[in-house]
Amino acid sequence: MLDYFFFMFCLLSVINLKIKGLDKFFYDYMEIQNTNSIKGIFVWLIIFCHKSKYGKKKNYLHYTILNYLGQKVVSMFLFYSGFGILESLKKKGPNYTKTLKFKSIILFFKSQ
Repeated sequence: MLDYFFFMFCLLSVINLKIKGLDKFFYDYMEIQNTNSIKGIFVWLIIFCHKSKYGKKKNYLHYTILNYLGQKVVSMFLFYSGFGILESLKKKGPNYTKTLKFKSIILFFKSQ
């Protein structure tokens, strides 16, 4: 049953997938409206990874897939999230850091 849920999620993730074509390029591939769906996919993959660590170890296909992906899932989520924060910082200026919830972490690194 869990495999069906995982593969249904994978199917829903690619419903509106657009393929540009040979020798063509999406120039807005890192825009926020394009990366939010990618971040959402990686959030769900992280949730599945955490679930697989605490669940009963049965021979599910998605456990094999998630074991292969491992920490790559987290690194891609952090890449897209960090890039979004960097772009917001460029647009909104240094005062943007005062609105972030992890302001204390930023202050910690500035004091080093």
